[in-house]
Amino acid sequence: YIEINWEPLQQWGFYVRQSAWTLSDAIDNEQTDFGLNYYPYDGVVFKADIQIQNEEAGDADGFGLAMGYAF
Repeated sequence: YIEINWEPLQQWGFYVRQSAWTLSDAIDNEQTDFGLNYYPYDGVVFKADIQIQNEEAGDADGFGLAMGYAF
């Protein structure tokens, strides 16, 4: 698992996450996520991401939206 985050502007950030795991011998599962973060206020984030999985991980590509709040 590795994640790289970059915030080029005060309210915007981008990230890429690479995950790899093995549940049984000779099967390597991999997933890559690309995301965008928007910080409208301190402690608040809106997130959008795209998930890409390889065939061994289930080939379950997808799209997600989320909101986070730190208190």
